[in-house]
Amino acid sequence: MGSKIYAASARCVVIWLAACAFSTVVQAQTELQVQLPASALECLQTHATDGGTPAYPSNELTMKASAAVRVQLTFRSPESAPKVKVVSNTGSDVFADAVEAFVENYRLPCLANHDNPVVATQEFVFQPGDGRKVVFSAVNDEANVKLGRACFQMP
Repeated sequence: MGSKIYAASARCVVIWLAACAFSTVVQAQTELQVQLPASALECLQTHATDGGTPAYPSNELTMKASAAVRVQLTFRSPESAPKVKVVSNTGSDVFADAVEAFVENYRLPCLANHDNPVVATQEFVFQPGDGRKVVFSAVNDEANVKLGRACFQMP
């Protein structure tokens, strides 16, 4: 009889230890956080914070034409404007021209001249019926976006 009690007690202890170990693993999985490196764009200087927006092309505004423009910005020097590549444009070329003129004042002063270029993207939406007329996204660091996609895994 004593050996049955001992065996039952041993099973309870084993089950309890397994449950504790499992709960620790589950807790560790739920607390998993992906730490991305700091963005190279933290020191980005734009005039967007001053309420500046791209100029809405006047003829397109009169005709109530809309567009969405996505650009890729490549910063190579701290004192130079980024190289701009229009990735997509759903309107006429004057919308892309307005965006290019707007980002001409962007600077990345913390970029050292010997650093690799910093590539980023930004999207602009021209909507004449919207009270804001032109809305745009934050400048997104391409390196962190790609790294975040590569590191994301479901537990």
